Amino acid sequence: MLISQFERDLDTGKDAEQKRRWIKALKEDPYSLFGMLGQGEQRQSNMRTIRNRTLRYLQTQHPEVDQRIAHVLITYCFVARENDKRVLLTWLSGQDVDESEAKLLGLETSWFKIDETSGNGSTQQQREDQALRAIRTIGVLSIYHQPIILAFDQLEGLRDHERLTQRWGDTVREIFTMTPNLLVVTCIFPSLWESWFTRTLGPAVTQRVAQQQLTLEKFGPQHGLKMLATHMEPSFINHRLPTTIYPFTEDDIAALCAKATSPRTFLQAARSMFEAWLFEDDDAIAQAISSPPVVVTRETTDNLIRTTLENANRSCLRAYEQAIPIEHDFFGRARTIVNTLLTHTGERVSYDQATCGTKVMPPNFIVSTDQGEILCLCVNNATGNSLTARMRNLVEDEKPR
Repeated sequence: MLISQFERDLDTGKDAEQKRRWIKALKEDPYSLFGMLGQGEQRQSNMRTIRNRTLRYLQTQHPEVDQRIAHVLITYCFVARENDKRVLLTWLSGQDVDESEAKLLGLETSWFKIDETSGNGSTQQQREDQALRAIRTIGVLSIYHQPIILAFDQLEGLRDHERLTQRWGDTVREIFTMTPNLLVVTCIFPSLWESWFTRTLGPAVTQRVAQQQLTLEKFGPQHGLKMLATHMEPSFINHRLPTTIYPFTEDDIAALCAKATSPRTFLQAARSMFEAWLFEDDDAIAQAISSPPVVVTRETTDNLIRTTLENANRSCLRAYEQAIPIEHDFFGRARTIVNTLLTHTGERVSYDQATCGTKVMPPNFIVSTDQGEILCLCVNNATGNSLTARMRNLVEDEKPR
């Protein structure tokens, strides 16, 4: 779109020679634009010019494009500082950003205004409307850049969560409707698709998803051979072994594949077998191939869960030192972890949500046990009046329901 505008500028004669150089460079390599802007104030000025021209073109040719979202996406392509990119991504995800950072990048602090009288319903509606405009905008802009491939993986986590599954289906349906030029890839086990998703989702979704199906081969020895050679190559090289699978034989790999429930468990068993061979433990090698599964005690499970949670907590703390957590993403993860842990404890619990009339509350959920124990968990990642209003509403809700 910039080339056509620069070509029209040639008729006016203004900076004609510079425009010819730009047109030639863009035709040869569109990404050369990022090196043509100069440095310092000149770079900022050229960036504003290009961004404004692009936004005017979109407003005329594609009025359905949201100007604010397009503004942020274009800015993201040009900024160099990682902190600026982080702020822009935080805003694009629908989260509030710091007022000073927003002003520096020409942003509003939030997608919409929230005060003490704002209701949950109106706030959620504004958020969903803006999200739909963002989907449509990205779809249109991708026409001028390159096709977008959107992949959904690990959907098995939605099993037995009917509401989350339906929300996912609604989102996919909107994506198909508003951005038909996207390639959407859904990775899922065929049996799970038939037993859960087809039964839970309506035909408006299932008839759009899986328009073309590609079924992968079942994991077998032929895949195990290649996977083992690739995954353990550094160990084989380090110990100067004669082949890429030594000391394994094809029979060993076939036996491990027959026992494995997934490629991951195959690699874990192969790693244990290799380490046993490395330390000349023949009994451990035989056990790795032929022994029945080890019975895991409750104490072992509790220790594993405790260690995993501690490691995850440290990992999250390190990650959030560099990036602001996305409120709804963090809340969804917390709820999923709590739900999963309580499901396997055998405790009978019920879930609810704390409300305060029609006022805005932070994302929260209430866990109640048969013994009358009640715990309310919430995530409040906001700033200024929004943070204050949400916390005040949460404190005022003395009798959540």
